[in-house]
Amino acid sequence: TANLNAAVSQLQMGNLNAASRYLAKAGEGAEATHARGVLAMLRGENEKARACFERAAAAGLPEAKENLKLLNTDSLMTTEESTGGEKEKK
Repeated sequence: TANLNAAVSQLQMGNLNAASRYLAKAGEGAEATHARGVLAMLRGENEKARACFERAAAAGLPEAKENLKLLNTDSLMTTEESTGGEKEKK
């Protein structure tokens, strides 16, 4: 958990490269997967973030469910902005 704690600390400070190095050694638990999702979201890698959040949420991590909602809301707003305020139909 030391690597995970260090990664979260680095994420909070905005040191994404350092966070990535710690996350590489943080294991595969739900918390580490969630932190990888946060890192991906901060880097603009929304699909990677979504996959991480979905795995962490499936493992029962409430924070992952909340971030997944935020990511989906942000994606909807971005879609509406790019289509002049109208929701894009799929």
